[in-house]
Amino acid sequence: MSTTLLGHSLPAGQAVGVAVISCGLAAVALADGIPGRTQLPALAAALGTGVLIASYTLVDGSGVCVCVCVCGYIAWLYFRHRQVRAVAAGLERRSSHTRTRI
Repeated sequence: MSTTLLGHSLPAGQAVGVAVISCGLAAVALADGIPGRTQLPALAAALGTGVLIASYTLVDGSGVCVCVCVCGYIAWLYFRHRQVRAVAAGLERRSSHTRTRI
C-alpha cells in the first residue's frame, strides 16, 4: 500500500516476504474451497479488519517519517487519543442518561 499511495520502494526481499505471507493466508482461507454465501459476512469482516490495520499502519509510518521528533508524534497521538476517548465517554454518559429517563 505504501508503494502505491506514498511512492515508497519495496526491496526485492521484502516483496518476496509479502508474496509468501499472502499466498499462505490465501491457502489457509481457501483450504475448504471457495467461500460460499454463508461465509461472506466473515470474509467481509476479515477483509475490513485487514484494510483498517493497513490504514493505521500506513498513517503511523508516514506520520513518523514526516515528524521531526518521534517523541512529538507520539505525544500528539496520545493527546488526540485522549480527546477521542473523552468525547466517546461523554456520548455514552449522555446516551445512558437518556435511556434511564425514558
